[in-house]
Amino acid sequence: MLVYGATPAGIAAALAAADDGSSVLLVESTIRVGGMLTAGLSHADFHAFDGLTGTFPEFATRVERHYVDTDGKDSPQARDSFRGTFGEYGNNCHGTGHEGPRFGSRHTGEFYAATPPYQIPYGVLVPQTRENLLVPGAVSASHVGFCALRLEPIWASMGQASGHAAHLARVEKLPVQQVPVPRLQARLQARLHRAGAGTVYVSGVSPGHADFAAVQWWGTAGGFHGLLPAPPGGPRGKNIVGQYNESYPNHAAEVGKVLDEALAERWGHLARELNLPAEKLPVADGTLTRGDWVRTAFSLSQ
Repeated sequence: MLVYGATPAGIAAALAAADDGSSVLLVESTIRVGGMLTAGLSHADFHAFDGLTGTFPEFATRVERHYVDTDGKDSPQARDSFRGTFGEYGNNCHGTGHEGPRFGSRHTGEFYAATPPYQIPYGVLVPQTRENLLVPGAVSASHVGFCALRLEPIWASMGQASGHAAHLARVEKLPVQQVPVPRLQARLQARLHRAGAGTVYVSGVSPGHADFAAVQWWGTAGGFHGLLPAPPGGPRGKNIVGQYNESYPNHAAEVGKVLDEALAERWGHLARELNLPAEKLPVADGTLTRGDWVRTAFSLSQ
């Protein structure tokens, strides 16, 4: 497998494909390996830390560890390094023109729209005709859509997904357009979740939590969609510092909450769609928690 471009997306794609068992050649046409990250590890314009999963925060954590080991945990280098394939950066446009002189002019067509987290479809990576190519950098998107995806962590997530998909297409001799997304998700979720990569935004159950894989699996299947209404006053949480905010409101799994009968019925329908043995699922008896139910369903899915 050939990966062109040692950017965050390219490196993540190469690592993912190699981890799956493909032989990978990573090619970079310049003298810089790492793309924009060679200029310094930025805060990546993410508004909440919960959405950063997979290859990028793994790399970021290693950078932070390096600064802690070499400069001390209270050093500016360690303090300013970033902790940490869906996105959460809002749709926006930095302007399509300007009025007035070159300097001091006014942008036209500029806007920013805060949004809750969203999942990125596999189709944005896929060319219309070329059957053996995936493009996690210059993705298929409008100008506004691309503005929301043009962040290093998202590029790394899309690269990671591309590497896994390319391996599956190669092994099963499929055009990339025919890689079945549900099957790709089912096959790769365990690997992604084991690596701390989320496939759906759920707050309160972060990588390292005992229920992370189970909650991510159930959330990706749609188990947590629409449980809570849109939060009043905008989609973002309380500001922490600068552009960073607390977790997005109304996105918590609430694994300790008692499972009510209405939600148990809805989850039962979804479980049957996933071909889980309904007779083995626990019954909402007034003491059973959401976490108890999800853990049982997840164990039955393995």
